[in-house]
Amino acid sequence: MKKNKIHPLKKYLIQNGIPITDFANELNITIPYMFHILSYRKYPSRKLALEICKRTNLSANDLIFPPDFEAKNAN
Repeated sequence: MKKNKIHPLKKYLIQNGIPITDFANELNITIPYMFHILSYRKYPSRKLALEICKRTNLSANDLIFPPDFEAKNAN
């Protein structure tokens, strides 16, 4: 994935002034794990993804697929 793409969850947190560390603590996950999710190195479990979706109104696809996933795989 290109480094200039921002994860939708990170964008949400920035726009709403929520520190990444605080959000990780609210979800009861480690800060390194949160950073792995935000860099698409790891993906949240279904349970965690549902909790994130509930708190942010993001879709599960936003959490799992890079923003340019569909464009690359359209063929």
